[in-house]
Amino acid sequence: MVASRSRVFQFLKTHGKSSLKQIVKGIHGLPGEVADILDIEVARGYIRKDETTIPVRYSVKIKLGRLVKKEEIVPLWRHKEIVQRAGVPEIKKIPQALLKALLEALFWWQGSRGTCVGFAGALYRWKNYLLNTGDIPTIEEIRAAGKIIEEDIKCTAGLFKYMVLPSKFPSPQFIYERSREFGGATFPAGSDTTWAAKIIANEGTVTWDKCLTSITALCAPRLWPMVEADYSKTLAVLAPIATEHRNKFAASNDFNEVFQAIKDGKSVFGPVNLPPDYFEPPNGEWQPYGGGSAGGHAVFAALVDESERLILTRGSWDGDGGLKWYSFGERFFDENAGPFLIGLTQEEAKIGESLYKSLTITANIPAWVRVDGVVIGTTPQRFAVEKGKIYVITVGADGYIAQTTMGDDSKTELSFMLDPVPVVKKTWLQLLIEWIAALFRRK
Repeated sequence: MVASRSRVFQFLKTHGKSSLKQIVKGIHGLPGEVADILDIEVARGYIRKDETTIPVRYSVKIKLGRLVKKEEIVPLWRHKEIVQRAGVPEIKKIPQALLKALLEALFWWQGSRGTCVGFAGALYRWKNYLLNTGDIPTIEEIRAAGKIIEEDIKCTAGLFKYMVLPSKFPSPQFIYERSREFGGATFPAGSDTTWAAKIIANEGTVTWDKCLTSITALCAPRLWPMVEADYSKTLAVLAPIATEHRNKFAASNDFNEVFQAIKDGKSVFGPVNLPPDYFEPPNGEWQPYGGGSAGGHAVFAALVDESERLILTRGSWDGDGGLKWYSFGERFFDENAGPFLIGLTQEEAKIGESLYKSLTITANIPAWVRVDGVVIGTTPQRFAVEKGKIYVITVGADGYIAQTTMGDDSKTELSFMLDPVPVVKKTWLQLLIEWIAALFRRK
């Protein structure tokens, strides 16, 4: 049931089953903690939409993603090679104290859904926006903004604890759904940080002010199950908008390189395998562990602790874990994280384009693509090809004969025509033997 302390509960007790819009209008401007708004999640069984109850389950169980395979180094731009040529970038750094205040002003909970890749990717893209434009608010502006509850349930509703750049903050749900589509995800929940980074780099993101929950199921990360929207029609509207918000990236599996990139002011996110005590680790630090992992998780690498040489991130789960800061060091990173993805300046992106080309893989049917032994997604698939390097590319699908070829920077596209596995017809003698064997089995 809905907690009795909740303004949502009080409204429903007075007015009965109501639409989501009626609830938010009814509690707009009333005093109370922001956490009360989350009780909308619990109250879903009481919420009416078009005279129909929305049958959505509520669970406090946190959904974690698939585990990171540390040996998998997908074909991506290498951050080290680009930085060696670019030198130390001139970035308008966001002071750590200000960035910490900004992040604590954001209400970024993924709830009980496995959408951490969407949230980490949105924060990564958001910081890139701040760095590239210099449009960075002051702490005073953040504090003066005030709490927000949107009357018309725009994408800003419920996500922000304070009104902080809603017209520039990317939609986590859009990144999450597009990354799963890009990677051909078949698992029920979760995605891949590399898929998300590629979507942000090549397809772009949608900002909250340009997409309403009334027209799309891709935007509001906590409210989207309550919205009916055709995916293809929604994407046709949002895709052209998304191209206005893109950002190139490079990858690194080296802790010191990632640590320095964060220290230099760059935007960084990546995957980790969480320890069993990830929710309440000693002193908030994820330590190396033996045995099985609790599951995979995508994190926005927000800050660094220079004295302890730790990378700091913030929880994005239900409950108090959504407000806590966590940290991890070099050994944990080496054993349980990576590759981490680092946003590039425009100058660095130009260097990357001079070192790499893109190769697109297509097939006559939906198929998986493997490059140098690593499955990178499904067709059509585009990946970075280092100039002068040759790659072994294999494409296949269940029930079809896989094909392997070599690829390099001399081509921009490789197309595969996969043939079905031939069905071998049995001879009359084989059929007779099987018939006789079946007779004996019946006795």
